[in-house]
Amino acid sequence: MFPQYGLLLKKLERSRLAIIDLAESLRPGHHCILVLPPDSLTILDNERSYGAINIHFPLEFDDGVKWLLRVRQAHHGVPPIEILKQTAISEVVTLQTLRSFGMPVPQGWIPIKTRVEDEGGDLFEDTSICYFFCEFMAGKSQLMPHLTLQTYREVVDHDRRLIEEYGRSQILLSKHPIKYTLIGSLVPSNGHNDSVSVGPLLSLWGVNNIQAPHFPGPFTSNRQRYLTQIDIVLSHISEGVMNDNDALNAYLWHLTLKELVETCPELAEGVTKVYVRHADAKGDILWGDDEGNLTAILDWGMAFVTTKAEAFSSPLFCYHTNASYERQDLHTVREKVLIDFYDRSNRPDLAHCVRKGKKYQYLESIGRFHGWYVMICMPMALMDAFEDTKPQSLQPPFYADKDWTVYMVQRYIDNPELQTLISKIGWDLEEERKKVISSRGWEERDRKRSEWWALSAENRRRRKSEDVVAREKAMAENRLRIALKKQKKMDEGATGGMEVKSRVKKITKSHDDTPVTFEEKGPNGPAKSS
Repeated sequence: MFPQYGLLLKKLERSRLAIIDLAESLRPGHHCILVLPPDSLTILDNERSYGAINIHFPLEFDDGVKWLLRVRQAHHGVPPIEILKQTAISEVVTLQTLRSFGMPVPQGWIPIKTRVEDEGGDLFEDTSICYFFCEFMAGKSQLMPHLTLQTYREVVDHDRRLIEEYGRSQILLSKHPIKYTLIGSLVPSNGHNDSVSVGPLLSLWGVNNIQAPHFPGPFTSNRQRYLTQIDIVLSHISEGVMNDNDALNAYLWHLTLKELVETCPELAEGVTKVYVRHADAKGDILWGDDEGNLTAILDWGMAFVTTKAEAFSSPLFCYHTNASYERQDLHTVREKVLIDFYDRSNRPDLAHCVRKGKKYQYLESIGRFHGWYVMICMPMALMDAFEDTKPQSLQPPFYADKDWTVYMVQRYIDNPELQTLISKIGWDLEEERKKVISSRGWEERDRKRSEWWALSAENRRRRKSEDVVAREKAMAENRLRIALKKQKKMDEGATGGMEVKSRVKKITKSHDDTPVTFEEKGPNGPAKSS
């Protein structure tokens, strides 16, 4: 099981003295030991040391200082060593830059030599390992899971405090723009008086060229940046190296993104200032003490600098959810906490970035039309994000289903590359269109689609909000019925019955306080009990 980790440990063991020598050269006068686990299973048992991209091993100095050896993972040479090295150097430069601002991040150090060659045998196709040193941060993960159907409208005190402390760190970051006017990832400066420069834009999601130079950029505008990334992904899909399990819909999704980017004036604006943006701000990047206070923000690999509007838009842990589009408000409860914090902190500019930054959330789906990431690929939510600038003729069906596929193919049928892909996978537009039209309920679905897009943008927003309220009311009524049914079956004098009474009273109060301004007028039909 996981033989690659056993091989990695062997390589690290043989390289132990070289690694220690490099670490000690960065702290003259001090000695350290490298703590390696006895076997690969121990790596997997320690959630703190093991991640999807990096594995960590402690370095302990004689004066009590602790570092971590942060090792990039590679499996049979993928990603290649040049990509690993490029991302590691950029991460260290980013950490050092953020620390100079006073940001709560671990310090990082680049070894003089970032590759340690395995001198024995052909244990692995690529016998290099890529690593750097970073500061050990005491504490534990303050995990904030993605919002679910059950938690979409809740924010516990622990999460509220973390969101506000995260906001405080962003206020600090907003005071330190990088003096360049390019979008990309930080790299060491080639000279002059600058310690950093802006280089190519790194990516977590395969949005890179197969051949060197692997990463595109830097860019002078977000339109240039996003169109370049989308074209790379479209090429990967056409060549079968990405999204091969749903190539057609993935291709159509990215063609839609391309059209929306091309027609968005904000993305075409020239860059005046850039700020550091975390590339993967999930809820596991937050590190804190036993009381739940934020002490560090971790995992700055692939970070980049971008416009203020994007840099301070909502982090992933505030907006990502598996709640359906019909249940989503314009902003999640966590986003509202962050907006409120910025407003109370006299930073309405940052609050504006969160309020108006929805487009950047959906542009993060570039290269990610697969697995659970499809949850963020919702056609209606995408249309909402670009409501003010999308072409009026773009009026897709509500869901990424067969109706949507046929509609989007018809829209982009003149695209030569799409024609090639359709031919390659044996998909026939006329045949699929006939299937959709003859399917049960198609006329009703198309009528609702046409009526929805005939509304003004303001009325669509109002209708959507009313629909959410109606659905929440229906669910509250359903919960109330279930509680009443349980109460009826229980002995009124029993303790359990009293508990149910209390619960029913609470649900009833919540239900009575819910405002309802319309019925059965949502874009996807009547609000139903579930």
